[in-house]
Amino acid sequence: MGDRVAHIHVNDNNIDIGRDCMLPGKGKMDYKKLNDYLRQIDYKGEWIIEVYRQDFTNINELVESGKFLDQYIV
Repeated sequence: MGDRVAHIHVNDNNIDIGRDCMLPGKGKMDYKKLNDYLRQIDYKGEWIIEVYRQDFTNINELVESGKFLDQYIV
């Protein structure tokens, strides 16, 4: 897709424990590698946290996940 990416939906995963939809920062996703690629294609769009209701227990977890992603977003 390259420079045609308009926005990305992000979540995390940890195959070791069988989880494929976790809050960003709670699994093993390499967000630095993802961000490095997005910089290469000059991505300027939004990062959207996309998880299901059962993947967090309170709003503070979403806030913390957003703060975690802040370190990668240009």
